[in-house]
Amino acid sequence: DEKIFKKPALVLINKDQRFENFGLGGFQSKRWLFRKLGLSDSYIIFESSKSLEMEIKKDYKVVSFASHEVRHRFQLYNKKSLISQGFILKNSLLPKQWTDLVVEGNRKLYGKNTKVFAKEVDASLIDSIVSYYHKHPNLTIDIVIELITSDEGNIKNILAKLA
Repeated sequence: DEKIFKKPALVLINKDQRFENFGLGGFQSKRWLFRKLGLSDSYIIFESSKSLEMEIKKDYKVVSFASHEVRHRFQLYNKKSLISQGFILKNSLLPKQWTDLVVEGNRKLYGKNTKVFAKEVDASLIDSIVSYYHKHPNLTIDIVIELITSDEGNIKNILAKLA
């Protein structure tokens, strides 16, 4: 986050037990006025999430989760960066079973809300690429940053570095 944005977002830990069945966390943007007043966006980690303990045992999952949430923040400020479902399917950016997880997994969760679905497919693509290539020797933090800040015009060139 701090390598992409001039003003890094806060990372907050939510200890509320009501979030135990939620995902690991999420990105929360301040409203435009509050951002103008200097308040930071934030990432929230649900400490009581049942999946958190399992996920943090795998270092690459922490990076893929973080890349997903930072991508959501990037989407907010770079509306034209969204990588569409059609582009993903047409260009085989990941093996078919991974692409199916990205598209169909999000369709089950967000299919009725096309705006949220598009953002989640995009962020899930980035996090899935990081997970898929986690053992690749060329996957560095700089490549992860390139992926987070990518769009349909340059993502294939970034992935070529991992071929």
